[in-house]
Amino acid sequence: MVIEILKAIFFGIVEGITEWLPISSTGHLILVGNVLKPDLSAGFIEMFNVVIQLGAILAVIVIFFNKLWPFHTKRKADRQWFVNPTRTGFAGKFQRFANNYLYMDKIVLWLKIAVSSVPALIVGVFFEDWLEEHMHAPIPVAVMLIVFGIIFIIVERNNKHKRPRVRKTSMISWKDALLIGCFQALALLPGTSRSGATIIGALILGLSRVCAAEYSFFLAIPAMIGASGIKLLKFGFSFTTVEAVCLIAGTAVAFIVSLFVIRFLMDFVARHDFKVFGYYRIILGIIVIIFGIYSMMNVSGATGSGMFSKILTTFFVSMVPIVELRGAIPIGVGLGLSPAIVYITAVIGNMVPVAFIYLFARKVLVWGSDKPVIGKFFNFCLVKGESGGRKLKAKAGRGLFVALLIFVGIPLPGTGAWTGTLAASILDMEFKKSVVAVTLGVLMAGIIMATISFGVASAIA
Repeated sequence: MVIEILKAIFFGIVEGITEWLPISSTGHLILVGNVLKPDLSAGFIEMFNVVIQLGAILAVIVIFFNKLWPFHTKRKADRQWFVNPTRTGFAGKFQRFANNYLYMDKIVLWLKIAVSSVPALIVGVFFEDWLEEHMHAPIPVAVMLIVFGIIFIIVERNNKHKRPRVRKTSMISWKDALLIGCFQALALLPGTSRSGATIIGALILGLSRVCAAEYSFFLAIPAMIGASGIKLLKFGFSFTTVEAVCLIAGTAVAFIVSLFVIRFLMDFVARHDFKVFGYYRIILGIIVIIFGIYSMMNVSGATGSGMFSKILTTFFVSMVPIVELRGAIPIGVGLGLSPAIVYITAVIGNMVPVAFIYLFARKVLVWGSDKPVIGKFFNFCLVKGESGGRKLKAKAGRGLFVALLIFVGIPLPGTGAWTGTLAASILDMEFKKSVVAVTLGVLMAGIIMATISFGVASAIA
């Protein structure tokens, strides 16, 4: 039971991160499911992957509550929506009620969200079962990851010098709402990403990145609540104790993780474009296809999905903080993978979170510099900038660059891409230099760990 709950928690983490980033939560859950293989019924797992989205949705409601809640308790509204309300009949009563208790601009926003939800509803009714039967597999997911990754890059390049036509959700027209909804319907293809499809559509239509991301979050509310409700009704409410605990744990974790990821994404898109997610999708898609093809061959006595699961296990373990290479490589060796496959898989997986860590670390460092306790530690690395704000103080150049490589390269607990990137942030290294330093360090660490692991395995054998 404990193992299954831990798996559910990991699923919740994956859902909370990937639901809002335009990288396909369904695709990642399918890939993780192929690795973890929960000891639960296929019907429950299918329902679980959808219903834990309710936790993610609750995070949207909490964060954007003031923008979404259309009611107020004041008798005198901040704005009179109907200056001369009709005195009689239903129309008059509604107009007076709206003036006293409603924010009509938010009512209109919800109506536009409803319009955007119609295309996905129609497509889902007719094609959802067929798509689940034929498209919920690693290779179709990988193809859609790559295709939409390329589209993201193309759209961002075309929009590079264009001024957005729509900067606020209140400026979205009814036509925009319907067309964005058509793009959302594409998300029924696993690997597409609901948020990715709606954001791409919004960018093409001329919405700003912040507005596109925000509207994508809002569209998720009816879409996910509806999908979760349908899955629950199909599955029924007769849960075993393990199933109930797993569902609650996964949903709760998805909610907590989503709170951080949504804030991160809104801050990120205010300063950067979406191309980094496009590159991530392409790289991950290529990796999945290569490993999928490789797993179909006889390799080290394993074939098919068994080999694919071993490769994905090594890949995802290498992404976990603290564990990283020093845990993933011995696991890959123990699973019987060849040296080359273990090394490549672990190194690539370890490098995947680098950009996220770097950006998150910078934000935490600047935030913590003004806090009484944390600030004492950070102040050594911080100085006042010309603008009056705080910026990180650069420390020596090449010496620290080399020191960082050595630091990242040592295969001890707590070192690797995660701590190496954190160190790069503290030392105020530019992102490109940080990636080079951490990459070289991880390559070094991988060689050391692979040599040790295969040496030990050979000695034991």
